[in-house]
Amino acid sequence: MPFIRPFAVERWFAKYEFTTEINVAESCIKPLTLAELCSIAGVDPASLFGDEPLGYVDAAGSPGLRALVSGTYSQSTPEEVLITQGAIEANFVLHCALVEPGDVVICQFPAYQQLHEVARARGAEVRFWRLEPENGFAPDVDDLKALATGRVKLIVLNNPHNPTGAVLDEGGLREVIKIADSCGAMVHVDEVYHGIFHQEPVPTARALDPRVSVTSGMSKVYGLSGIRLGWVSAPRKVIEACAVVRDYTSICPSCLSERVSSVVLARRGAFLARSSSLARQNLEIVTGWMAQNREFLSWALPGGGVVGFPRYAAPLTSERLCAQLAEEHGVLLIPGACFDMENRFRLGFGYDTEKLRVGLSRLESFLKVL
Repeated sequence: MPFIRPFAVERWFAKYEFTTEINVAESCIKPLTLAELCSIAGVDPASLFGDEPLGYVDAAGSPGLRALVSGTYSQSTPEEVLITQGAIEANFVLHCALVEPGDVVICQFPAYQQLHEVARARGAEVRFWRLEPENGFAPDVDDLKALATGRVKLIVLNNPHNPTGAVLDEGGLREVIKIADSCGAMVHVDEVYHGIFHQEPVPTARALDPRVSVTSGMSKVYGLSGIRLGWVSAPRKVIEACAVVRDYTSICPSCLSERVSSVVLARRGAFLARSSSLARQNLEIVTGWMAQNREFLSWALPGGGVVGFPRYAAPLTSERLCAQLAEEHGVLLIPGACFDMENRFRLGFGYDTEKLRVGLSRLESFLKVL
């Protein structure tokens, strides 16, 4: 028996991501080319790498990069940042460092599976803070209060949320922090989609309370999923505990990824403007398409990020629907079953606009003949 449950979304991608023509499942912004990156940043490609050796770097991440990351969070210092191999490693080392057998961990549901399964594999009791479809998946803080009893070690949320795009506003975040205080728990907010909002922007949770731990990275809102760079920003003692775990995983960040990330974060506003423009344009297309197909589909309009979680009316399981769509029509979606919810699929709208149009057209034709 494996020590941890198979990661359903990643297993689905492993099967279909690179063999399916049109990807409308991905949760990232369309990846940048090196030429596009250098154009936006106003740098020469040769200057990115220069004559520096391609060796190990500071295990915590270079001081300059940690300063750029900490600068995005008020009440944070470079010593309160650990650079990791993607946000997925950041989440992993954080939960391995904080969670012990017998602890209680509260996590939003549905959720990116890693956010609850690492804790479960560590021997914790996992309680789900359920985001109800009838409420548009809006997080209800009163439901969280009812769960926050006993030996609660950690409250975990994803804001903006994957797979629904729901956003917990500043008032809600403050309530979560207050609830955590009342039961002696810590708070972890996965903020990989922070920076793309379709409503009033919400501050990072780290700016609201320096005791909060946040994770993020370059993959989702910066369009740099392939460089595999992320981070934990947290209190110094938490960072030190994470560093102990990370010695057993990747040891240190990639020097090439650090250099690319430093260039982008130094010009963060320009890159987020590119991402936000593409997300707004594509969301408008999807919103119009959903309205035209309300006979088959319904959804809660995403408040942030580049994913939504539509419900469909068809006599197929989500895995069968998505497999048939990929294998017969060349369109990739993520089944709701990968998030333990049926009759839904995750739709990503952060990639190429024209391919999004093609994918939606094929999906519409497919649904009409079911």
